[in-house]
Order: sequence, then structure tokens, then C-alpha cells
Amino acid sequence: MGRNQTPNQELTSAQKNCLRAYREHIDKFGALPSLRKLAETLGIAHSSTRYLLQELEKRGYLVQKPITVMRLRLSPKGKKVPL
Repeated sequence: MGRNQTPNQELTSAQKNCLRAYREHIDKFGALPSLRKLAETLGIAHSSTRYLLQELEKRGYLVQKPITVMRLRLSPKGKKVPL
């Protein structure tokens, strides 16, 4: 978890922005965004983007797909959270 976060706390604004950009990319292109594209969209470093994705996965908003280039996909919880 990020600093001072528990699984039941709301998403941070950065996490919401990341999840929103992730969902919007899927809606627009029908495919998962690359780490590079997501970082560009968010205007942040790759390492920061990777951290946000890891936190969203830990909290259940993204789940890993087996053996693909971009292994994270939206979970049902990640699809429903209001952004």
C-alpha cells in the first residue's frame, strides 16, 4: 500500500487519474495502454506510472492477465469505481 493507505480507503487523486486514463484508453482503442502511452497521457514518469498500476492492482482495481505484453486489465471493481 502507499503511505498511510489501507485497502478500504478511497483512491488517491493520482490513482483515480491513472484508472480513468486506463479505462478511457481501452474504451477508445479497444486495447490496453502501454506503460509508455499511459505515462505520456498522465504526464508523469514511467516509474511513477508503474507504481500507480501496482497500487491499483494491490487494491483490486486491476488484475494481471497471464503472459501478455501488458498483463494488467480492469477488474470488475476497477470498472465500477466512480471517477
